[in-house]
Amino acid sequence: MTDRRPAAMHSEHRRHVDATPEAVWRTLEQVERYRVWWPWLRRFDGRTLATGERWTCTVRSALRYPVRFSVDLQEVVAEARVGALVDGDVAGRAVLHLVPQGRGTDLVLVADLHAAHPWLQRLERWARPIARFGHDRIIERALAELAGRVR
Repeated sequence: MTDRRPAAMHSEHRRHVDATPEAVWRTLEQVERYRVWWPWLRRFDGRTLATGERWTCTVRSALRYPVRFSVDLQEVVAEARVGALVDGDVAGRAVLHLVPQGRGTDLVLVADLHAAHPWLQRLERWARPIARFGHDRIIERALAELAGRVR
């Protein structure tokens, strides 16, 4: 029997921030500001950055279609990492690491996600470079905008 589950799209994104992990963490904890910082985040109902929290999101993708998913925070370690399970139109695992680097911090987001919605599965199967482009663009913008918010 063949496994019908779509192959995961592995990605690793890195962004340096000229601030300590403590300063980066203080910014990450401002969950109520996420929609202001990230205008492509059309819907977001997260309340706090804590293990056990479930956030629901709708993202306007680079191709202009909405992507809906939940983020279950599985492991939240202050000033170090946030690990989550993602479920919905896209599904999989993601971990954001805060890595001290000299006087700053590297934000390292590692994700293994796959399209779970049939329309997105078709896009991923037939136009994988487009799916990859959309995914990478959103992640790179998110990390850049977060880095710009840290004080």
